[in-house]
Amino acid sequence: MKANFRVTPHPGARVPGATCLFAIDPYVVHVLEINGEISDYREVVTASRSRTTKEAFHADHDFVRRKFNEYLPLLADRLNEIHGTCYELKFWRKALALGPLRHISICFDLYQACEQNLAPQQHDCRILSESSFFVPRDFNEHRRFFQQSDFGQEQLFSAYCRLFYPDQFGQWNARHEWPSGATVSTVSRGRIWQRLVSLLRRLARRILRLRSPVVGIVNSYFSEANLDKLLYRSLGKVQVVRLPSVSPSGAQYDWEKRERLAQFEDNFDRFDKFVFTTLRYAMPRALVEDAEQLITAYRTFFSNQYPAMRWVVSEAWIGDMYTAVALAVLQQSGARHLYNEHNYFAHPFVGNNLRFLVPLVDEFATLGWRSDQDPRIVPAASLFGWTMPGQYDPRGRVVLVSSLPQVRAAEINACYGEAGPVNVPRYFQFIAMFLTTLSDATRGELIVRPYPTAFPRTLQAWDYKYRLRDCLAGVGKIDDSPGGARELMRSARLVVLDYFSTSFIESMLMDLPTVFLWNKNTRYLLDEHADFFAPLQRVGICQSDPVVAARFVESIKDDPARWWHRADTRAARDEFIAANFGQPSVLVERLLRLSASA
Repeated sequence: MKANFRVTPHPGARVPGATCLFAIDPYVVHVLEINGEISDYREVVTASRSRTTKEAFHADHDFVRRKFNEYLPLLADRLNEIHGTCYELKFWRKALALGPLRHISICFDLYQACEQNLAPQQHDCRILSESSFFVPRDFNEHRRFFQQSDFGQEQLFSAYCRLFYPDQFGQWNARHEWPSGATVSTVSRGRIWQRLVSLLRRLARRILRLRSPVVGIVNSYFSEANLDKLLYRSLGKVQVVRLPSVSPSGAQYDWEKRERLAQFEDNFDRFDKFVFTTLRYAMPRALVEDAEQLITAYRTFFSNQYPAMRWVVSEAWIGDMYTAVALAVLQQSGARHLYNEHNYFAHPFVGNNLRFLVPLVDEFATLGWRSDQDPRIVPAASLFGWTMPGQYDPRGRVVLVSSLPQVRAAEINACYGEAGPVNVPRYFQFIAMFLTTLSDATRGELIVRPYPTAFPRTLQAWDYKYRLRDCLAGVGKIDDSPGGARELMRSARLVVLDYFSTSFIESMLMDLPTVFLWNKNTRYLLDEHADFFAPLQRVGICQSDPVVAARFVESIKDDPARWWHRADTRAARDEFIAANFGQPSVLVERLLRLSASA
């Protein structure tokens, strides 16, 4: 009997009676093992992947980049055609932002795996009926569906099989349902009350916000203190702008428009045909059926409510389609965009998306690092609230703050060092080796902080505790409560992280004794940034070998403060911070100058 070829563990993909399994992703085996279903198969084979070296990673990223650059002008022309508009390419580039790049990336990952492994003479499959296909509302929902759900992957796989192996496999019918559950709020009533306690402060805010701003802050994660500082010092010329909610029109799907978007060109290759086949259902309705309503709503909103706005500050547009469309509308009216860097370092890594984003903005304000590659890149700072008052507890435990081992990466981008069928096994191998090298005594007092999994609607990840169950058996505590890790880190005498994002920056800027675990086999550095972690590596803050890292932790764990405040450690930390972080006042003053010059 043929092997059941599966791209996800979705139960609908099970071929009845199949006793052999061929999985293109080890995640399939992981879930079937947890569910007790793996024993239903007498033989289990997991596909090998080709993107296992830095060179292969480079090659795949460059392929997707080339396709992205080819597709964007074509999509812009077709969107103008179906809507009867004549917007310039730069409008659609801005409005689409990273949406098409992420769609092409997720298509390429599945396409490559199928091209390398699917053999109908050896494999049998069950594919979704076309009537079961789901159309996302926007690119936000698109990412949740295609990257973060099994159903989305099954839809792409079914489109692939329908295109290249028509009438070859059996079908199944289903309807996509979002998982139950909601994001847990971590803002307490006490904190909200502290921000609202002053009646005079509230009144001042209200009066200043009556003024039409010159600089609008649209979905940037600034602290309340910094937002207030900008509002008061500019006398209302810099303030938060909240976008209106635009409800879907409720119109039926326009299949004629969708067929035009998905139409093949004469020069299309096999991959092009696959991507454009998927677009019939994958292009969000906000850009097909509801595009005119959405664009008109934003144009009316800005012209009526914010006619004086000349600059917009936004960081969330990279992941929020509505913000991207709003900025494209503002761009048409002559407003300029300052993109403040999101809360992690992307620039040193292979495949980072700055090459796609920087050309779309007027100014890219970094967290503090400098670059001569583009005059739009300027060193600035973050206005996020990184620190909290108080001192760390030298009597506290050792805390390990971990990343989220996501099933699929949004892009072929080494920033996603713990995502995908190659990276996740390497990630777990690294962490397992670190934990098992620690002494029993150290593991016994260790607090392990996995990435919070209280977000079932947006994240799809491996089961961290199950996958590392043998290594975690002797640890003192597993803290998987919702919310951030900042308070837990503040109570530790030593922080160990493999999460190179918010928590890493918080720990460094709060000046906590910190050891960062860097897996060089998943987080590839660009050649020009090969020494990015060098200052931290010199003194042990950055560790790239899990065994050496565990032994280093053992050597400093009794008195981390002594090591942390040693002269060479201080010099290395200060060198790294000086090279990569600016003072918040830098960005504050920049925004105030922009508001005064308009």
